[in-house]
Amino acid sequence: MSSPNYIDVINRMCSELAEVSLQSDRPFTTSKLGDRLQELSEESPGDKVWRALSYACNYHFGGSGPFAYGPYEPMFVFPTDGDKFSVFPTPLDRVESDLLEVWAAHAGVEELHPMPRARIADLLWVRRHGDRAKWIEVAVGAYTMAAAIPEVHVVERGAMLSRAVAICQESRNQDSILREDALTALAELAEESISSTDDRFGVVARALTTLKDAGYPCEMLLASAIRKYDSDPWRASDLLVLAIGASTDQDEQRRLQTERIKVFENAADHALGLQRVALIENARSIASSIGDQGEVERLNGLIQRTDVEGDMNSVEVSATIDEDVMRAVAEPIVGVDNLSEALGRFAQYLTPNLSDEAMEQIMSEIAQTAPLQTLIGRMTFGPDGTVVSLPCGSPERRTADIGRHRAQEIACSAGLFGQAILRDLDKRYGMGPSNLIACFGPVMPQEAVDAIVAAHERWQARDHRSAVALLWPTIEQIVRGMSLALGLTTASRQSASFPRTRSLQELLKGLAGHIGENQARYLDAALVDGWALNLRNLYAHGHTPGVDHGMAYGILFHIVCVLRQISSIQQKTGSERHCANGDIDET
Repeated sequence: MSSPNYIDVINRMCSELAEVSLQSDRPFTTSKLGDRLQELSEESPGDKVWRALSYACNYHFGGSGPFAYGPYEPMFVFPTDGDKFSVFPTPLDRVESDLLEVWAAHAGVEELHPMPRARIADLLWVRRHGDRAKWIEVAVGAYTMAAAIPEVHVVERGAMLSRAVAICQESRNQDSILREDALTALAELAEESISSTDDRFGVVARALTTLKDAGYPCEMLLASAIRKYDSDPWRASDLLVLAIGASTDQDEQRRLQTERIKVFENAADHALGLQRVALIENARSIASSIGDQGEVERLNGLIQRTDVEGDMNSVEVSATIDEDVMRAVAEPIVGVDNLSEALGRFAQYLTPNLSDEAMEQIMSEIAQTAPLQTLIGRMTFGPDGTVVSLPCGSPERRTADIGRHRAQEIACSAGLFGQAILRDLDKRYGMGPSNLIACFGPVMPQEAVDAIVAAHERWQARDHRSAVALLWPTIEQIVRGMSLALGLTTASRQSASFPRTRSLQELLKGLAGHIGENQARYLDAALVDGWALNLRNLYAHGHTPGVDHGMAYGILFHIVCVLRQISSIQQKTGSERHCANGDIDET
């Protein structure tokens, strides 16, 4: 058994963090404990116990990157010199056996604070180390105990209980007392959060989703939550959807659908003009989805009788980004070490979150604050002269809006900030040919490296259009090479026809399963998605009037750095496989 000194120190840390959380706005979380343990590990570099415990509390939960194992991935991943990269902590599937034994020794100590004990036992369960039945029991029980500690941040309390239920699901341990205890505790937390004067909608929604999915009777809790949030039609509607899923009675389901219609209609009664129309439109969409044509017609009448000029106004806004804000973003990326590591940070930190959920959150906020954007059907004149009608509420309109917001996120992050940071990198490290060759040469073909160097020289000479013209075909060449290295086909043949080279869009779809979800989404949106930026196709087909070539270069150079990061990781993990040029898919 491990020295009780370690247990005492950890428990004392937890007590101190809990006390701090009561006296300030700094929450008591596993991550905060991980920071303290990391400090101890750095102070005692030869102590494997502190290293193992620091690792345990510094994994990111819910990741899906290339180093993820189960639901856990390292908190930090970025390339360094050449084909090397830095990862912290060690990916879970590569943690050494002696550190696993340290985890096992501490997870077995009942006196250890339940927060770190639950995390360690969970990691051992995911890693399939030792007595897995024991780790299920310890993890679920300790998560439930930790969630009962009021000083633990309420979001983490909910996440712990949801994870406890998930472990029971993963282990097919659906009838255990531990599972029932976790579900009961989660129901109590949901009730507490519904009654709280704080805004805990996220905690409530997650808890009720877990309870509903687990088959736990939560109809009363859902009803209470719906009453609390009925003044917000979007939140109330989300909760009503959960209630519909929890009910097996068709009449009750229809009543709840009708209530969804009513929450939007009631909100419309307190709105004017286009905002009122937008709310009624949501009610009408629900009525249409359940086939209630009579209700659709009634709501159409309300829309027709609405004075859309009731609150009509136009506002034009321009904003200047403060130099201090730009510097605050740039300095941590530029750093003071070397160009290779700085380009790794440039790739990692300027890739925006482009998930459907993030985009829909933006769209939801716009729907509430700028209903004109949501309501009016969009007529899009494409670069080829076509006209597309995208009525409000249609799947096509959703696709177009998501693409538009992805384009804006990329243009702001990699485009606007990217250009400024490139200038700072050039000043600090000198991005001349030799430095660029040293950074890109170890992981990319010589021809591609030469093009990157030539493009950057044109950019430095302020010939942005020529720089872009050199860079976008190079990106396609790099992607094609990465696909070949992974054993993916880069050409196809139909019937007896001559082999057809796969398009960049097809290559990116094939590559998506081998890189992070957000990276794949970013490459697609920036390069080939017609609803988003679509830079590759705009330049390939000459549709560039009005395009800011400087911003386009910032985005394309950022993409090259992202591909460098991916190539570095692929080489290091040994995932590279060679296949002959012209490999044909006989489909």
